[in-house]
Amino acid sequence: MRTAATNTMRKSHASPQIVGSPLRINGRWRAVKAVLQEEFVGLAAVDLFYRIGEEERLIGTLQAALGFRRQEAIDTINKAADDARRADEKAQEADDQADAGTTMDEELDFEPWNSADEFSEPRKRPMPFDD
Repeated sequence: MRTAATNTMRKSHASPQIVGSPLRINGRWRAVKAVLQEEFVGLAAVDLFYRIGEEERLIGTLQAALGFRRQEAIDTINKAADDARRADEKAQEADDQADAGTTMDEELDFEPWNSADEFSEPRKRPMPFDD
């Protein structure tokens, strides 16, 4: 039998999230980190070092670096995570729309084979010196 203490990770097909964590990173840390670095140019890579289980250290580092209160730091990280998720969804939608509008022939720029072509006269290619 599992207890709450031994089951610290939620089962998710997307990515793990620590139970009880105030952060909604959900396996998108690189994207979240990029959003934070874009929004707060003064943040160094050391300030944004994160591993699962070290949420409190990350929150404390952002508090110190940005002068935020604890809840402001949590809200900032969660907003960046939401922005990263929306950007991923938009990119996926764009890929799906691009894929839906093309067929295999269009992707390969392929003209279907016509049996009449096999027996027709060869086409004469114009040569630059022909006048």
